Amino acid sequence: EQRFAEEERLAEEKRIAEEQRLAEEAAQDNGRTMRALYEYSAGDSDEISFADGDIITSVVAVGDGWARGSCHGKTGLFPVSYAEEHVTHAEEHVTTPAVVKPARSNSVKTKPSDLGICGTAIYSYDANDDDELTFIEGETITNIEMPDPGWWIGICRSKKGTFPMAYVQLNDNETSVPAPAAQPHNEGLCAKALYDYEPTDNDEVELRVGCRITNIEKVDEGWWIGEVDGNRGMFPSSYCSVDS
Repeated sequence: EQRFAEEERLAEEKRIAEEQRLAEEAAQDNGRTMRALYEYSAGDSDEISFADGDIITSVVAVGDGWARGSCHGKTGLFPVSYAEEHVTHAEEHVTTPAVVKPARSNSVKTKPSDLGICGTAIYSYDANDDDELTFIEGETITNIEMPDPGWWIGICRSKKGTFPMAYVQLNDNETSVPAPAAQPHNEGLCAKALYDYEPTDNDEVELRVGCRITNIEKVDEGWWIGEVDGNRGMFPSSYCSVDS
Protein backbone atom coordinates (compact mmCIF):
# COMPACT_ATOMS: atom_id res chain seq x y z
CA GLU A 1 0.00 0.00 0.00
CA GLN A 2 2.86 2.40 0.79
CA ARG A 3 4.46 1.61 -2.58
CA PHE A 4 1.17 2.30 -4.35
CA ALA A 5 0.87 5.69 -2.61
CA GLU A 6 4.43 6.57 -3.62
CA GLU A 7 3.70 5.73 -7.26
CA GLU A 8 0.58 7.92 -7.14
CA ARG A 9 2.59 10.80 -5.70
CA LEU A 10 5.25 10.53 -8.41
CA ALA A 11 2.58 10.35 -11.12
CA GLU A 12 0.90 13.47 -9.74
CA GLU A 13 4.19 15.38 -9.64
CA LYS A 14 4.91 14.34 -13.22
CA ARG A 15 1.45 15.52 -14.30
CA ILE A 16 1.90 18.89 -12.61
CA ALA A 17 5.35 19.35 -14.17
CA GLU A 18 3.96 18.56 -17.63
CA GLU A 19 1.12 21.08 -17.17
CA GLN A 20 3.64 23.76 -16.14
CA ARG A 21 5.79 23.01 -19.19
CA LEU A 22 2.80 23.28 -21.54
CA ALA A 23 1.70 26.52 -19.88
CA GLU A 24 5.18 28.02 -20.31
CA GLU A 25 5.26 27.01 -23.99
CA ALA A 26 1.82 28.52 -24.53
CA ALA A 27 2.92 31.75 -22.87
CA GLN A 28 5.99 31.92 -25.08
CA ASP A 29 3.84 31.46 -28.18
CA ASN A 30 1.67 34.42 -27.17
CA GLY A 31 3.95 37.14 -28.51
CA ARG A 32 7.08 37.71 -30.55
CA THR A 33 10.60 36.52 -29.90
CA MET A 34 13.41 39.09 -30.01
CA ARG A 35 17.20 39.05 -29.64
CA ALA A 36 19.00 41.70 -27.60
CA LEU A 37 21.25 44.02 -29.62
CA TYR A 38 22.76 45.75 -26.59
CA GLU A 39 23.16 45.12 -22.88
CA TYR A 40 20.39 46.68 -20.76
CA SER A 41 20.20 47.05 -16.98
CA ALA A 42 16.74 47.47 -15.48
CA GLY A 43 16.12 50.95 -14.13
CA ASP A 44 12.93 50.02 -12.25
CA SER A 45 11.50 46.96 -10.55
CA ASP A 46 9.05 46.38 -13.42
CA GLU A 47 11.85 46.16 -16.02
CA ILE A 48 14.10 43.27 -17.10
CA SER A 49 17.86 43.14 -17.59
CA PHE A 50 19.65 41.32 -20.38
CA ALA A 51 22.98 41.06 -22.19
CA ASP A 52 23.82 41.43 -25.87
CA GLY A 53 22.57 38.33 -27.68
CA ASP A 54 20.03 37.22 -25.04
CA ILE A 55 16.68 35.90 -26.30
CA ILE A 56 13.54 37.69 -25.08
CA THR A 57 10.28 35.75 -25.42
CA SER A 58 6.55 36.55 -25.20
CA VAL A 59 7.22 40.10 -26.42
CA VAL A 60 4.17 42.38 -26.56
CA ALA A 61 4.42 46.08 -27.46
CA VAL A 62 3.03 48.46 -24.82
CA GLY A 63 3.67 51.78 -26.65
CA ASP A 64 6.08 54.74 -26.50
CA GLY A 65 9.04 52.59 -27.58
CA TRP A 66 8.62 49.98 -24.80
CA ALA A 67 7.57 46.33 -24.80
CA ARG A 68 6.96 43.60 -22.23
CA GLY A 69 8.80 40.30 -22.47
CA SER A 70 10.49 37.48 -20.56
CA CYS A 71 14.22 36.84 -20.16
CA HIS A 72 16.17 34.78 -17.59
CA GLY A 73 12.91 33.72 -15.94
CA LYS A 74 11.68 37.26 -15.29
CA THR A 75 8.94 39.18 -17.11
CA GLY A 76 9.06 42.97 -17.40
CA LEU A 77 9.45 46.05 -19.57
CA PHE A 78 12.37 46.90 -21.85
CA PRO A 79 13.11 49.47 -24.64
CA VAL A 80 12.24 47.97 -28.04
CA SER A 81 15.20 49.73 -29.71
CA TYR A 82 17.58 47.49 -27.70
CA ALA A 83 16.40 44.34 -29.50
CA GLU A 84 15.52 42.98 -32.94
CA GLU A 85 13.11 40.37 -34.26
CA HIS A 86 14.39 36.82 -33.81
CA VAL A 87 13.29 33.92 -36.03
CA THR A 88 13.76 30.43 -34.60
CA HIS A 89 14.81 27.47 -36.74
CA ALA A 90 11.33 25.97 -36.38
CA GLU A 91 9.74 29.15 -37.71
CA GLU A 92 12.14 29.21 -40.64
CA HIS A 93 11.11 25.69 -41.66
CA VAL A 94 7.38 26.45 -41.75
CA THR A 95 7.66 29.78 -43.53
CA THR A 96 7.14 29.55 -47.29
CA PRO A 97 8.43 31.12 -49.35
CA ALA A 98 11.63 31.79 -47.42
CA VAL A 99 12.10 35.40 -46.36
CA VAL A 100 15.33 36.91 -47.67
CA LYS A 101 16.75 39.38 -45.18
CA PRO A 102 18.25 42.61 -46.57
CA ALA A 103 22.01 43.04 -46.65
CA ARG A 104 23.47 44.14 -43.34
CA SER A 105 24.66 47.41 -44.90
CA ASN A 106 21.02 48.44 -45.49
CA SER A 107 20.15 48.15 -41.80
CA VAL A 108 21.35 50.68 -39.26
CA LYS A 109 21.28 49.79 -35.56
CA THR A 110 21.24 52.89 -33.36
CA LYS A 111 21.31 53.09 -29.60
CA PRO A 112 18.73 55.44 -28.05
CA SER A 113 21.59 57.44 -26.54
CA ASP A 114 23.07 58.14 -30.01
CA LEU A 115 20.12 59.42 -32.05
CA GLY A 116 21.70 62.71 -33.17
CA ILE A 117 19.34 65.37 -34.52
CA CYS A 118 15.74 64.10 -34.54
CA GLY A 119 12.56 65.24 -36.24
CA THR A 120 8.92 64.25 -36.65
CA ALA A 121 7.24 63.64 -40.00
CA ILE A 122 4.49 66.22 -40.58
CA TYR A 123 3.44 64.53 -43.84
CA SER A 124 3.63 60.95 -45.12
CA TYR A 125 6.26 60.27 -47.79
CA ASP A 126 6.71 57.27 -50.12
CA ALA A 127 10.23 56.69 -51.43
CA ASN A 128 10.70 57.11 -55.17
CA ASP A 129 14.23 55.64 -55.23
CA ASP A 130 16.10 52.97 -53.29
CA ASP A 131 18.17 55.60 -51.47
CA GLU A 132 15.10 57.41 -50.08
CA LEU A 133 13.12 56.88 -46.88
CA THR A 134 9.46 55.99 -46.56
CA PHE A 135 7.59 57.22 -43.49
CA ILE A 136 4.12 58.17 -42.33
CA GLU A 137 2.92 61.27 -40.55
CA GLY A 138 3.99 61.25 -36.91
CA GLU A 139 6.98 58.89 -37.30
CA THR A 140 10.36 59.91 -35.86
CA ILE A 141 13.44 60.35 -38.07
CA THR A 142 16.77 60.19 -36.23
CA ASN A 143 20.42 61.00 -36.97
CA ILE A 144 19.43 63.73 -39.41
CA GLU A 145 22.15 65.18 -41.66
CA MET A 146 21.65 68.31 -43.78
CA PRO A 147 23.94 68.13 -46.82
CA ASP A 148 21.50 69.91 -49.16
CA PRO A 149 19.01 72.78 -48.73
CA GLY A 150 16.09 70.69 -49.99
CA TRP A 151 16.98 67.10 -49.07
CA TRP A 152 18.18 65.70 -45.76
CA ILE A 153 19.49 62.29 -44.73
CA GLY A 154 18.17 60.36 -41.73
CA ILE A 155 17.21 57.01 -40.24
CA CYS A 156 13.67 55.63 -39.97
CA ARG A 157 12.58 52.02 -39.45
CA SER A 158 16.28 51.04 -39.17
CA LYS A 159 16.97 52.28 -42.72
CA LYS A 160 19.14 55.25 -43.68
CA GLY A 161 18.14 57.36 -46.66
CA THR A 162 17.24 60.77 -48.06
CA PHE A 163 13.94 62.62 -47.74
CA PRO A 164 12.55 66.11 -48.54
CA MET A 165 13.25 68.39 -45.57
CA ALA A 166 9.86 70.12 -45.87
CA TYR A 167 8.18 66.84 -44.82
CA VAL A 168 9.88 66.78 -41.40
CA GLN A 169 9.82 69.19 -38.47
CA LEU A 170 12.80 69.14 -36.12
CA ASN A 171 12.00 68.36 -32.51
CA ASP A 172 11.82 71.27 -30.07
CA ASN A 173 14.91 70.12 -28.16
CA GLU A 174 17.12 70.50 -31.24
CA THR A 175 18.55 73.89 -30.31
CA SER A 176 21.65 73.84 -32.49
CA VAL A 177 21.04 73.01 -36.14
CA PRO A 178 23.82 73.44 -38.69
CA ALA A 179 22.88 75.61 -41.66
CA PRO A 180 22.49 73.73 -44.97
CA ALA A 181 25.30 74.13 -47.42
CA ALA A 182 24.51 76.88 -49.92
CA GLN A 183 24.43 75.98 -53.60
CA PRO A 184 24.23 79.29 -55.48
CA HIS A 185 25.09 77.74 -58.82
CA ASN A 186 22.32 75.14 -58.72
CA GLU A 187 18.95 76.82 -58.22
CA GLY A 188 16.89 74.05 -59.81
CA LEU A 189 13.40 74.91 -61.04
CA CYS A 190 12.72 78.64 -60.53
CA ALA A 191 9.67 80.88 -60.63
CA LYS A 192 8.54 84.48 -59.99
CA ALA A 193 5.80 85.37 -57.50
CA LEU A 194 2.69 86.86 -59.12
CA TYR A 195 0.97 87.79 -55.85
CA ASP A 196 1.78 88.39 -52.19
CA TYR A 197 1.26 85.40 -49.90
CA GLU A 198 1.29 85.40 -46.09
CA PRO A 199 2.12 81.99 -44.52
CA THR A 200 -0.60 80.42 -42.39
CA ASP A 201 1.60 77.56 -41.02
CA ASN A 202 5.21 77.23 -39.89
CA ASP A 203 6.07 75.03 -42.89
CA GLU A 204 5.06 77.69 -45.44
CA VAL A 205 7.14 80.47 -47.03
CA GLU A 206 6.22 84.12 -47.53
CA LEU A 207 5.91 85.51 -51.08
CA ARG A 208 6.10 89.07 -52.33
CA VAL A 209 5.13 90.15 -55.85
CA GLY A 210 8.15 89.77 -58.11
CA CYS A 211 10.31 87.79 -55.65
CA ARG A 212 12.32 84.87 -57.02
CA ILE A 213 11.56 81.31 -55.89
CA THR A 214 14.29 78.71 -56.44
CA ASN A 215 14.78 74.93 -56.04
CA ILE A 216 11.07 74.26 -56.52
CA GLU A 217 9.64 70.79 -55.90
CA LYS A 218 6.15 70.00 -57.20
CA VAL A 219 4.98 67.86 -54.29
CA ASP A 220 1.25 68.39 -54.83
CA GLU A 221 -1.08 69.61 -57.55
CA GLY A 222 -1.89 72.81 -55.67
CA TRP A 223 1.16 73.23 -53.41
CA TRP A 224 4.86 73.38 -54.16
CA ILE A 225 8.02 73.66 -52.04
CA GLY A 226 10.67 76.28 -52.78
CA GLU A 227 13.19 78.76 -51.40
CA VAL A 228 12.79 82.51 -51.00
CA ASP A 229 15.59 84.62 -49.50
CA GLY A 230 17.14 81.62 -47.78
CA ASN A 231 13.85 80.36 -46.34
CA ARG A 232 12.36 77.11 -47.61
CA GLY A 233 8.74 76.03 -47.34
CA MET A 234 5.45 75.37 -49.07
CA PHE A 235 3.41 77.87 -51.10
CA PRO A 236 0.37 77.74 -53.43
CA SER A 237 1.53 77.00 -56.98
CA SER A 238 -1.07 79.34 -58.44
CA TYR A 239 0.75 82.30 -56.87
CA CYS A 240 3.80 82.05 -59.16
CA SER A 241 4.90 81.77 -62.78
CA VAL A 242 7.64 79.27 -63.66
CA ASP A 243 10.64 80.71 -65.49
CA SER A 244 10.78 79.78 -69.15
